[in-house]
Amino acid sequence: MDGNIAEYERLTTFDPENDERYLMYPKDKYRLDLFYEQKGWAGKAIEHYQELLDLWKEADISLIEVESAKRRTAMIKRKDSV
Repeated sequence: MDGNIAEYERLTTFDPENDERYLMYPKDKYRLDLFYEQKGWAGKAIEHYQELLDLWKEADISLIEVESAKRRTAMIKRKDSV
């Protein structure tokens, strides 16, 4: 799990020191958020789900990941408030 998190963080983080430039694939960010959630890092998961939803604010609402991110964020917030 930790290796997956490290690799997805590398894929979704801009490094100005690196000469290689890649487009960030938003679904990679979604997968990273799932790993944060599975690891039990609720605060980090919520923060990153929200960043993803901000990024996808104009996205087609039929995109499964958009609805899932909304639902998961709400679920984590409910668990934290109990």
